[in-house]
Amino acid sequence: AKGVGDDEEIHRLALIFFRACTKLSGNAEDILPQEDSEELSMSVFATFARLFPEVVGEYGSGGPNKRMRLHFNQVGYSIYGKEQSRRVPAVRAKPGNPGYGFRQARWRDTLEDDDDRKHCEKTLQEAGCDSAKILQVMENVQALRQQWDAIRRPSRPAGPGRPRRPQHADSDTTSPPSSHSKKRERRQEQAQRGAFSGAWGVGVHQQGQRPRCRRLQGCAARDGSGDWGQHRDEAGAGGGGGCAY
Repeated sequence: AKGVGDDEEIHRLALIFFRACTKLSGNAEDILPQEDSEELSMSVFATFARLFPEVVGEYGSGGPNKRMRLHFNQVGYSIYGKEQSRRVPAVRAKPGNPGYGFRQARWRDTLEDDDDRKHCEKTLQEAGCDSAKILQVMENVQALRQQWDAIRRPSRPAGPGRPRRPQHADSDTTSPPSSHSKKRERRQEQAQRGAFSGAWGVGVHQQGQRPRCRRLQGCAARDGSGDWGQHRDEAGAGGGGGCAY
């Protein structure tokens, strides 16, 4: 079993790695996985284990290092918070079940963004890494960032009447209207037409045509043969308070 000193060292190294290689995103869709899937090894701890094998030892991110992985992930949760989502894998659960990840965490753009590159380089230098190790970390993080963005599951999978949202707030892609918005538009159009024809009664009628009475028996306007003003008078005299055609 590892001692307190080892736990404190893992905590220090995990904090350095999270600060150097990840950042808080303004996009609520962003999340980084705490565990790997059966097909891909893309969790934050697995990435740390590949880049710093001298720290994690011969077992890497495997089962024997469960305690180390737990302490590492706790550091990430203290920074970003914990989120359960289907956007991240859940290797020990049934397919489709949500896994756990670091809320709104995102890999830094360590090669193309100047601020991210300088921040990562400075943080690792202060931790005692040499130039070769820093370059290795930045290249691996950049490749992983691009791969994760390409395969990360959306929180709202595309489907009938539910198109996929743009992945990022600064995306120029606009989503087509959903079936719900189309139904709202149709209801609004019907309400507007109903308001326009309200002088003639309830319902939507063609322009230039008067509705026929549907209720009053013997009403001359029922078949369109009588005078509409007379029809109104008869409706009032019938005790119904007016014709409800």
